[in-house]
Amino acid sequence: MVRVTRSSTQAANNINDAAPVEQAVETGGVGELGPVAAKDDFGVGSASSTVSLDKGSLTLPASTTSGRVTRDVLGGIDRNGSGRGLNNGSGHLASARGRIAASAWDHPEQIVGRLTQTPAGGGRGNSVYRCGPSNLLAQAVMNGPDATARFLRRAAEQTPDARLSPAEKTELRGIADAVQNRTATFEQLSRAQGLLYQAGNSRTDVIDACNQAVRTGRLSAAERRQVDGFRTSLQNGGSMTTQDGATLSRLLTKAFGQPVTVRGYDDPQHPGDASRRFVGVEVGGALRRTDRSGFGDDELRQLGTLGGARGRDVRMDATTLRQLFDGLRPGESATIRVSGDDSGSDANHFVTIGRRPDGTAYLYNPDPGRGDFTLFTGARGREQPQAFLDQLQRYEDRTVVDGDQEMPSAVVNSY
Repeated sequence: MVRVTRSSTQAANNINDAAPVEQAVETGGVGELGPVAAKDDFGVGSASSTVSLDKGSLTLPASTTSGRVTRDVLGGIDRNGSGRGLNNGSGHLASARGRIAASAWDHPEQIVGRLTQTPAGGGRGNSVYRCGPSNLLAQAVMNGPDATARFLRRAAEQTPDARLSPAEKTELRGIADAVQNRTATFEQLSRAQGLLYQAGNSRTDVIDACNQAVRTGRLSAAERRQVDGFRTSLQNGGSMTTQDGATLSRLLTKAFGQPVTVRGYDDPQHPGDASRRFVGVEVGGALRRTDRSGFGDDELRQLGTLGGARGRDVRMDATTLRQLFDGLRPGESATIRVSGDDSGSDANHFVTIGRRPDGTAYLYNPDPGRGDFTLFTGARGREQPQAFLDQLQRYEDRTVVDGDQEMPSAVVNSY
């Protein structure tokens, strides 16, 4: 879960850095979930070790109570089949892995109910920060394989080269082809989430500043090699000491011909949390945003547009989630920012309420907290089962004001 309300004085890190590892729970297999963040004297996490987690079969109690909702669950699915992907632990719930059955694309709840923003294994990359694009991908999947493939292809075509390389665009188009052919894997959908995060992230960072610096002509060959060494280290998830920051600041100041400061910044969502700090750069006193943080509303809206989604905004200060839901047409979905759990006080996590093209209602949470379902489905018409309305109220209770003391907007998309 990530903070999406960001001030002008705080920054984040680049997307290629390894994310901090917390426990992930999945329904089978053993996988490595990337490097653990270790604090150095610059206060920025460094990739120093890996943790192998035993993700055997998840054992659930006969009943689970969360908030005001009590449900009987078996294997992460409630008895009436409406809820899928229950997180009964305190860590991140990992996605499924392996080939997606071709028939599942006719019943996309079978896919989305097992698709979270946390990969089942391997490096976690930007997974902690990508709840926004993960919601958009899930919305497309709930509209079927054609809509999903179209969304991915358009995102690949419309994304600037500065955000996705030609090879990454080719990879995204390849995932679109696999979806269209119904041969895609959960690993490919997880990879698509990461690429969509890159595609939608419109901020610059210290990596970009280093790239510009070596092209200014103001640095000697030796200085250019120094800058390139820092860039490569940061891009590969390396750490930076206070002395490193001072050295890079001096080099970038010479390259840009104006004062440049490189230092560690707090994550806006987690001020004071050393494990969440990242490297940022100020040029001429102006902070350059960095990549490793959650999407803002504008970035989410722009990513939807890149993928060809037709969007509209709904202010939530005078609208309840039930009213927002009642206004959705078949095939439409609304992405909203809420608190990540019942006790949170920040609108720091994106979730979706939507309707499939046949009108079936659903709620999607790409990073469900303890007691949350990844997907919960309702009925096709206006009237909904009480179980679905209870889940809707669960997220209504998590709608909170932004840092500017205003309610966040909802983005309604159709694919």
